[in-house]
Parts: sequence; structure tokens; C-alpha cells
Amino acid sequence: MTPSPSKVEDAPSKFNGVGHDSECTLNKAEHLFNEEKLLEAARILKKLLLEHQVVLEERHHSILRRAEEGEEILRRLKADVKSWKDLGVQGGMFPTQILYKVDKTSTNNTLLRVRCETPIRKDLLMPLLSVIHESQLYHTWVPRWSVPRFQMRMCRKLKDVGRLSQIFHLVNESPWPMKPIEFVMAYTAIDDIEAAGDLAIKMVSVTSADNYDDCVPEPDKKCNSLGLDGGILIQKCPKNAPVIENARNSNAGDGTEDMILVRYASVLEFKSKFIPQWFLSFLIKVALGTSWKVLFGIALDVKNGKRPEHSKAIKEKREAYDHIESRVDALMGS
Repeated sequence: MTPSPSKVEDAPSKFNGVGHDSECTLNKAEHLFNEEKLLEAARILKKLLLEHQVVLEERHHSILRRAEEGEEILRRLKADVKSWKDLGVQGGMFPTQILYKVDKTSTNNTLLRVRCETPIRKDLLMPLLSVIHESQLYHTWVPRWSVPRFQMRMCRKLKDVGRLSQIFHLVNESPWPMKPIEFVMAYTAIDDIEAAGDLAIKMVSVTSADNYDDCVPEPDKKCNSLGLDGGILIQKCPKNAPVIENARNSNAGDGTEDMILVRYASVLEFKSKFIPQWFLSFLIKVALGTSWKVLFGIALDVKNGKRPEHSKAIKEKREAYDHIESRVDALMGS
């Protein structure tokens, strides 16, 4: 596991065997990394390493490792999943296609692979990103179920590490006789708009054993840990997206010009040899589908000024959200 995606210090340092031009280029790569342009920073570092034999420091190799992880989640987000179980397009204000696949690991743990995708109007994206980023407010909107018992017990933001990057700790109640589920999530933004028209957020669960960041707590022995590896990909909506026809009649207007496709994909590893089939069905068909659609509904409330706590968070981070809005404009112009 690559250590925490904290910002690289801006202060210049002495690079071993590096000329002035290369030092400036290294500084540029570090600046791009701090701007959450991870893949572009990595491209510059690879060129310095391979073409100019520049000796990189450990922080630069860390950027390269994180970029490899980012490229892997982008590949998975774009991969062909035609062989997965397709639940079809769920209608409503935010038409959504959900697909999934259940596998077993070599140790007989259960792997649940899921993908959701929904087209939205451009003006909903910044509110949506605010709902995703303000994890300290998840308790105000994430759905709760009493039968079966499946609800958030606690969610605490541990650290902001960028405009869209963060680390947070969540504990969720599970139906009897299963223990509560605990995980610490690290979100890393990947802004590759100029090169590929991609804006993504890599989402991975981390533990204290990973040495990811000092803010990550020790696991609670009274809980089951949940391994999650996934992300969200945001792109201009292709005209042939399966959900596009439904979207034209709902939130997205008459065409695709101002539409964005939001795609979520993840692999959840339940570190238990037995997960009831009814619980997996509940997670896929009820919890995931409902929570995904509620997410967009909350974003619409934020856009319309109906969520004062989110409005306050956006106001307090005005510079960050102004930057996000400018990146949304760049995405639509890419």
C-alpha cells in the first residue's frame, strides 16, 4: 500500500546530480501532484527517469507508485463488464444502470464486484462532489435500514489531503449475527482532464498496518473489517451510454451536450468465509441502488440551497470549490 497522498512540500531541495532545468521540471511535477494531477506528474517523472536518467528521491517514486494505482482503477472503471449480471436501467429522476459479479478468493473470502453509472447535468456535478467530499456530513443523508438492520453507527473525517482527497473512518451496523463492519477509506482525486477527459476519485480501504497515514486508527476487534477497492469516474457523457434515453426524459434535458456520466465501480472483500446470499442480494439490489440514487438527490438539494450544512462547508472552502467548478468547465470543454 502506497503511503498517504499528502502534499509534497513546496520547499526546494538539493537533487542528487540534477541540473537547473531538471530541478525546475521536478518542481513542476510536484506542483502538478499537489494540484491532484497525479498522472500528469507521473508522466513528467517517468520522462526524467527514462530519458534523462535523473536520480529521483523517494517522494517522487511514491508519486509514481500512486500513479500506477490510479491507472489501475481507471482501467477497471473503463473495463468491459458485459459478462456481469445486469439489473437493467433503473428509472426515475436519475436513471441508473447497475451491474455486479460475485466471486471467491483463494482463501474462500467473498468478493462482490459492482458498477453503477448515471448521467447528470453539468450543473449538478459540483454539488455532487461536495456531497462525496464532506464525509463528516454522511450521517445526515446516508440511508438507514431497520429490517434488516443496516445503518451507519459512526462516520468521522480524519484528514483532508486535497480539494477532493480525504481519509475518513466509518462503522456500519450489520444484521445479527454478523459483527459491525468497520473501514477506513482513503479517497485520492485524479485530475487527468487535459490528457484524457477524465476526472476520477480512487477509493481504497486502509489499515494501520499499511503505514498509510498516522491518522489511521487501529482496527476495532469487535468489528469485521471490510476491504474496498474502487473509485468514481467522471466524463462527458457518450451518446451511446445505455442510460441516455431514460436520462433525456428526466434530469438531463434533450441532448448530451451538457451531460456528464458518473460511474462507480468497486470490489468489496468480505473477510469471512460465509456471507448469506440474502445479505448480498440486499446490498446489491437495495442498499447500493438506494444509496446511489439518494446521493444524487442530496446533490440536487445542495444545488437548490436546501442543505445548509453542505452550503456552509462549501462557503468555508470557497477557494477549493471555485477550483472544482473551473475543472468541471474544463471537463466539458475537453
